[in-house]
Amino acid sequence: MLNEIKINRLFGYINTLFNVLGEPVSLQLPHVDFAATATSVDAQGYVVNNTIELLEFDYGKLYSHERPCLLDIHIDGDEVSPMGVRIKTLNR
Repeated sequence: MLNEIKINRLFGYINTLFNVLGEPVSLQLPHVDFAATATSVDAQGYVVNNTIELLEFDYGKLYSHERPCLLDIHIDGDEVSPMGVRIKTLNR
């Protein structure tokens, strides 16, 4: 599950689409602590805040538990989604 901090995946696509069309959208969704949610249902939750943490994460941890694991990867919501490039390609 990817937690995009300021926007969820669906909103990210909608925001990108409107920006490509020249109609900027300004909305922020509340932060959800998916790792804590996983822990609340007896799963193991891990949080990754940046690229360095992602590269240094011990993925063996995901396989060392006898219960489900969730990796909550925070992605910068201000980064432009690559979907905009895809939309432009389809319009050619």
